[in-house]
Parts: sequence; C-alpha cells; structure tokens
Amino acid sequence: MKPIKVLELSEDDRLKLEKGYHKGPTHCFRIRCKSILLKSEGKSAPQIAEMLEVTVPTVYTWVKRYEENGIKGL
Repeated sequence: MKPIKVLELSEDDRLKLEKGYHKGPTHCFRIRCKSILLKSEGKSAPQIAEMLEVTVPTVYTWVKRYEENGIKGL
C-alpha cells in the first residue's frame, strides 16, 4: 500500500483555510477548504471522500487545484 501524501501547510495557509471553512461564501467552497485541511492532517483521499460524501477523484482534483493555485484554486 502506498503511503498517504500529506500536504504541508504554512501557518498562514492553515489559517486561511480554516477561515474559509468557517466563513466561506458558499457551501462548496467550505467543503473544499475542509478537504485540504483533512489532507494536511494525514487523511487519505478515500477517507476524506467518505467523510465529505464526495468521490475520491473529486478529492484528488481539489488537492491538485490547491497545490497549483492555492486557496484561489478552490
């Protein structure tokens, strides 16, 4: 089994994501922020997908968008 890729977040990025999760303008944006926070905690894409009731490819897409464009990518 492959090791789980953990996203490394700076304190500033973590704070922005937490703010987005709690006060984001849309439900979709808040869920995307939560997915990145969970990934940074070492959760796997299948675990996150189950928790947030989305598909595994969706989680991978959000992570890729975050890695490429930061919070603006969400």
